[in-house]
Amino acid sequence: MKKQKLLTILVLVLVMLAGCGKKTDNETKNDVTNTPTPTKSAEQGTPTPEPTEEPVVLTGTPFERILTAAHNAFADGNFSFSAAVTAKVPTESEPTKQANNYRFIKCDDGELAFKESIYEDGTKEHEYAFLQPNGGIHLYTWWGDSKMNYEYVPISKEDAGYMYAFVHGLHEPGDEAFQAFVHMCADLFPDWPKTLIPENASLASLLAPFGSTEYLEKTFGYHQTEDGSDVFIIRKEMIAGFLDSLKNNFKGLLYYYGDNSLARIAECGDIEITMSYDGAVLKEIAMRFQLSDGTKAEQTYTVSNIGTTQINLPTAAKEKFESMKFNPGNEEEPSNWSSWLKQYQLDAIEGRVDKDVQTVNELLQAIWECVQDPAINAELKEIVVKEKNKELIIYYSEGSNYDKTGIPSIDAKLKEKFGNNKIKMESVMWVPLSLQIYFISEGADGTVQMYYDLN
Repeated sequence: MKKQKLLTILVLVLVMLAGCGKKTDNETKNDVTNTPTPTKSAEQGTPTPEPTEEPVVLTGTPFERILTAAHNAFADGNFSFSAAVTAKVPTESEPTKQANNYRFIKCDDGELAFKESIYEDGTKEHEYAFLQPNGGIHLYTWWGDSKMNYEYVPISKEDAGYMYAFVHGLHEPGDEAFQAFVHMCADLFPDWPKTLIPENASLASLLAPFGSTEYLEKTFGYHQTEDGSDVFIIRKEMIAGFLDSLKNNFKGLLYYYGDNSLARIAECGDIEITMSYDGAVLKEIAMRFQLSDGTKAEQTYTVSNIGTTQINLPTAAKEKFESMKFNPGNEEEPSNWSSWLKQYQLDAIEGRVDKDVQTVNELLQAIWECVQDPAINAELKEIVVKEKNKELIIYYSEGSNYDKTGIPSIDAKLKEKFGNNKIKMESVMWVPLSLQIYFISEGADGTVQMYYDLN
C-alpha cells in the first residue's frame, strides 16, 4: 500500500510536471552567482574584477532536487515545453511520431496559453486560451476547405477557475499548483478518496517519507547518471498493483480514461523515467517502455525558452479574441467541461453510462443480425443500388422509434424485439444521441454491409 501511494503521488507529479512556484527567502537559492576574476586594466595594468558565472549544483534528496528544478523552470511565469511521443512497432519499418508544443505567459490581467498539435502528416492545429479567475476565451484555429478556420469558445467561470488556479500556481510561491490540481481532482471525481492527498498538503512533505536515496534505490532502481540526471524504474509488478488499486477506488476515473488506455498501460514492461537538468532548471522528463507486442515507445516533456516565450495571435482573430477576453457576449455558448465531467462521473458510478451503452449495442446488434439474413440483404441491395452513392443512411436520435429504418423487413424485426418503445438515453455522455447507420453496397455481387458512426 505504501508503494502504491507513492506511485499515485509520482503519477500526479509527472502529470503536472511536479508543481512549483517562485523561490522564497526561506528556500535554497539556486540562482547563478557572480565571483570576481582578475583581468588587466588597460590604463593601470592592475587586475580588475570581471563577473563570471559559477555553475549551480542542485542539492538535497532526489525528490528535493527535482522539485527545486521544476520550481525554477516555471518561476518566471513565461515558459514553454513540448510533449513528444515516438513509438516503434515491430511490424512497421518507420516509427510513429506525434508532438504537442505548449507556451504560457504570465500577464498583468490573467494567464495566456498556447497549444500546437502536430500530426504525422505534418498538419497542425493551434489553440489559444486566456484565463482569469472569472472566465476567459478559448480560440481554435485550423486549416480546412482551403481556408483558415477560427472558433471562439467562452470559458465559463467554473472551468476557468480550475485552469487559472493551476497555471497561475505554477509560478506562485509554495505548492499552489499542486494544491489546485488536487482540489480539481477532488471536485471532478466524486469517488476520489478525500484522504489520499489532503487539499492543502505540501508536495515536498508528502514525498519526504519516500525520499531517501536508499529507499529509492531499493524500490525504484534509482540511480544518477554522469551528467547528473535522476533515473527511476517503475517495475511492471508495481504497475499491476497500481491498476488494481485504481479498479477498486477510482471507478469514475477509469471510465473517463477508458478501458483501452488502461489496457495499454497493463501491457507495459518496466517504465524508465529520466529527469535531466540544465544547471538548476528542469530540462526534460523522458519515459521509456516496451509493450507486450514488442512496441518500444518514448514519451518526452522538454522545457525550454525560459523567460523568453512569445505568443502571436493570428492577425485575423486578434481583435475579436481581445474583445472577448472580459466580455464574451452571447454569441457563443460558454464551456461547461467541468460540470459535464462531474455529471459524467456520477452517471458512470451509478450505472447510467453502462445502461446507455447497452441500449445502443442492442440496437446495433439487432440491425446487424437482420443484415446477415440473405433475404433481407437482397431487399437492402435493391434499395441501396438506387441511391446515387450506393449507400443508405439511417439517423437515430433521442426519442427515435427503434423501427424507423424505412426498410419493412428490418422494421418488422425491430418492432418484434423492441415493441413501440422509443430510444431513451440517461447519461450526459449519450445525450443528445447522434447515431448514423450506413448500408453500403460492396463487392462484385453488391452484398450490403452495415457500418455506423457515433457523434
